[in-house]
Amino acid sequence: MVVDEEGGQGWAQVARKPPRPQPRTVDHDTPKQRSPPQREVRHKSKGPATPALKKALEEICGKLDKRAWGKDWGKIQLKAGANRPYDVAELPVNQPKNRYYDVLPFDYNRVLLHPKDYINASLVKARDEEAREGNQWHFIAAQGPLEETATDFWRMVMEQYTKQIVMLTRTEERNTHGAVVEKCCCYFPLVVGDSQLHGSLTVKLLSISCPNPDLIIQRFTITNAQIDDTWEVDHFQYINWPDQGVVNKGNGTLLDLIR
Repeated sequence: MVVDEEGGQGWAQVARKPPRPQPRTVDHDTPKQRSPPQREVRHKSKGPATPALKKALEEICGKLDKRAWGKDWGKIQLKAGANRPYDVAELPVNQPKNRYYDVLPFDYNRVLLHPKDYINASLVKARDEEAREGNQWHFIAAQGPLEETATDFWRMVMEQYTKQIVMLTRTEERNTHGAVVEKCCCYFPLVVGDSQLHGSLTVKLLSISCPNPDLIIQRFTITNAQIDDTWEVDHFQYINWPDQGVVNKGNGTLLDLIR
């Protein structure tokens, strides 16, 4: 998921609100493993294939037919994160808050909530030119909320002064076996004027529009009854990116959304 923020940590105060920095964006997506990009390979033929080459090609084609390549892909360790600890995410008290056991935030850049600080979400650094201007973090990458973590998600939206959320998944999809599985809980109301209660937070849907079949745009207000504070956030749901597949109609709509 992507959440766009105005930066900052800590609680908003009743008498005096802290300054709200530049917006960040939090991106939440729920896939356990995303399919590797497909590439076209071109080569010149140098005669008949050798038995070893034919065997290798048959093995690759067999794996593609059975989707077995996903297992091999999952064994590849990303060098950038190989030595980064994620001990907090693996604590017994926090394990139920993770949708997938193998998609965990690193300790050094995870988002801290107050007072109980864990949520499966990571601060992503800005590009060099933005960092020089004092905006160290550019956006937040978060998992699709679970029923038991939806309140924490909205707390994060308020505490981090999030202005935009980009949801890159449907709430449910069919897996490779045809069974319907949850990819993200429905953490927001669906009817204009309706509200959802999340602890001391009330999330109300103000408006909804569908500029094209792949995109749903909503606007919410979040009201914290404990400190009498209200925050407004825009929510963009892109529904044409299946977990077990690729974008069906190209990436034009997604690029338009980014712009």
